[in-house]
Amino acid sequence: MSQDSSNNGKTVAIISYLTLIGWIVALIMNNNNKSELGSFHIRQMLGVLIVAVLLSFAGSLSGSATFL
Repeated sequence: MSQDSSNNGKTVAIISYLTLIGWIVALIMNNNNKSELGSFHIRQMLGVLIVAVLLSFAGSLSGSATFL
């Protein structure tokens, strides 16, 4: 693996964790140059986003804003 693609994978991995917009940008960046590291972190953040939405929905159903 070249140094450039390694750095691109690290960049995509970092950007993927910067909110939903960062995840979309990382997804587009990873489509241009696929990297295993970038793909892993994009999938990881997708899971985090799905869990956050589900917990938010469950919190709104229970009538409380927090789970404390």
